[in-house]
Amino acid sequence: MNAPPKRLTPEFVTGAAAAALQSNGRFAFDVSVVRPPGQIAEDQAKAIAGRFVREMAPYLLALWSTDHGAAIEPTSLKACDRALYAASAYEALTGDYSEITQRTWGPQWVVPMCGSEGQPQVVVSFSSQAVELASVPPSSPAPWERASIASFGIPRSASRWMYNPEQATAYAFAQTGRRIRSVPQLVAPLRPESPTLVRWRVDLEGPVSVTGRESAITRQRTTLLVGFGVQFSESGLLDLNPQAIRTTATWTDPVTKSEVRAVPSPLSPAGVEVVRRVTP
Repeated sequence: MNAPPKRLTPEFVTGAAAAALQSNGRFAFDVSVVRPPGQIAEDQAKAIAGRFVREMAPYLLALWSTDHGAAIEPTSLKACDRALYAASAYEALTGDYSEITQRTWGPQWVVPMCGSEGQPQVVVSFSSQAVELASVPPSSPAPWERASIASFGIPRSASRWMYNPEQATAYAFAQTGRRIRSVPQLVAPLRPESPTLVRWRVDLEGPVSVTGRESAITRQRTTLLVGFGVQFSESGLLDLNPQAIRTTATWTDPVTKSEVRAVPSPLSPAGVEVVRRVTP
């Protein structure tokens, strides 16, 4: 897979994406994904991820290093750049549901953590609704168990720029030959896939024909995804797999004993596949 251009420039974008692109080559994200109302804000998310890494490194470092494929120095880990707000893959849950159900299936923060050379080595995800984490004093234990938190080592072979919305946009332009007309949106994948498998939704200014690697089906698209497939080792331009089956998850809340129906959001595909060919 080819790397994207090193910098997102104005000729790659149009419409709302062009309006949001600043002179420094970065998007100005809407306040709703930087400081979502009633949820953890981006700066808080970065601080929370940093604390989690510091506190949990004695227990998880060996696993992170195995995933990464090399030893990780935990004291050098810092939030790479942005913390990424991933909208829920499901419609809003309404009913008598427990905190853990709401937080597991709701919006998430995804925070890649970089080592001293700036390469993402660990990624942490947690519920954006776990607002209590932002006010826990350093001397008190953080209630990680309430946050639907997860962490993984990022393989060295993984495409590090997938966690960068500007480079994901530049990659989509390079692969399709179409300008991007809206600021990329991050939507969490359907469970049980991890929110750390980031997938940016990008809207193209015109249609392209794409052929999926698994389905071998060719179709026209004006919206595609850029990100990871079902694991870190596969990434690039993605699309909904036409052969995937869209289902509503149903189960019983373990606390309230109420029946839960998690309806997938229209923005979240039931299954994705890597695009192996694009024809403008």
